[in-house]
Amino acid sequence: MKKKLITTFLLALMVGCAKTNKTTTVVNENITTNTTKTTETTSVSDDSANAYFSERDMSATYDENAATKISINGNNASVSGAGATYQNGILEIGQEGVYIIEGKGENIQVLVKAADTAKIQLVLNNVTISNNDAAIYIESGDKVFITLAKGSVNTFSDNDNHTNATIDAAIYSKSDLTINGEGQFVVNGNYKNGIESNDDLKLVNGTYNIKAVNHAFSVNDSFNILNSVIEIEAGADGIHNENDTDAGLGNLYVKNANITINAVDDGIHTSNNVVMDGGKIDVQTSTEGIEGKFINIISGDVYVKSSNDGFNATSASTSYGNNEAGIVIDGGNVHVDANGYITINGGNIYVDGPTNDGNGSLDYDALGIINVKDSNGQVVASYQANKNFSSALISFDGMEKGASYTVEVDGNSVSVNAVKQSSQRGFAPGARGRR
Repeated sequence: MKKKLITTFLLALMVGCAKTNKTTTVVNENITTNTTKTTETTSVSDDSANAYFSERDMSATYDENAATKISINGNNASVSGAGATYQNGILEIGQEGVYIIEGKGENIQVLVKAADTAKIQLVLNNVTISNNDAAIYIESGDKVFITLAKGSVNTFSDNDNHTNATIDAAIYSKSDLTINGEGQFVVNGNYKNGIESNDDLKLVNGTYNIKAVNHAFSVNDSFNILNSVIEIEAGADGIHNENDTDAGLGNLYVKNANITINAVDDGIHTSNNVVMDGGKIDVQTSTEGIEGKFINIISGDVYVKSSNDGFNATSASTSYGNNEAGIVIDGGNVHVDANGYITINGGNIYVDGPTNDGNGSLDYDALGIINVKDSNGQVVASYQANKNFSSALISFDGMEKGASYTVEVDGNSVSVNAVKQSSQRGFAPGARGRR
């Protein structure tokens, strides 16, 4: 049986054979197929980074003359100034202040153990530390800032056999943690997670290379990323942001960051909201690409390769098809496969779906360039297919209801009329919800 090309601009010409094809439809004018919701949806995010980052989060400045200076060499560390002590492999930071750390050491842990009101800034200036347990452990303190000195490369690793199994990351924080600056942060989570925060985590600027046998990032409350370059390799989720006790937490906000993810399980997994406002997210390998209760793409480029869902909007309390979970795309360039309702307010959306067969208006074994022309013969949309496909579901900005279009695939063409389509499809019992 030849592969079939089914082309739709939310067209009522789609037909199917006896086989069941899972097809995710991309829509325009607040319309969806598959799971459909036709109501207007308002984005949850503020356009300004000030809603997510404080002035100090976004400033990596410090007074070097007033700072305590720490030099690490092998199994030893020397401290010049107040607030820090070193003994038996533990470099303990005990009071509010700025601490500049440099050097290379083994079997050393940086332990922050300060009052609940203390704000502490650790300035990393070409630091390399490996430790059996967490290389940095923030046990207490109001908020900790890790500043990556400009041009520095800082590498932290743990061992694959922690003596303290509950502190299960190379960088582990029980307090709010902000990492900023213009250096590089390399983290190897050999026991379980790479960077873990039981509270909020913020990344501002900097370059991050995070590898972990489990989650690269594991965050309990909110994870906010601004102007950062991040490379992730994870044995489980690339970014795992989940709160089991507060339904309002487990949020991810990304603004003007460049994130590349290779994950065995989910590329991004949150229990609440995922908001992207500029930049690029490239999930190169995953089981599910981006999963959250509500996914909002304001602007930017999103590329997802997954063995299951590319996008999965789902709630903890209900299975697929509920009205609480969904996706809103306000702009940008998005390659998406979606569960939950989806609302398209703008942007360019591309879907490379499954490769099984189906019936359609044009017989063709398709792998090539798709061109869409208006009634005047002008190309109004074009896309290079990444794999063989049995259906092409296309929507673009400026599409007119009732207008006639011609779709061409490597010399084969079909004429179609755009029809606004909206429907609601349920899910069979036992449909997979959030894990």
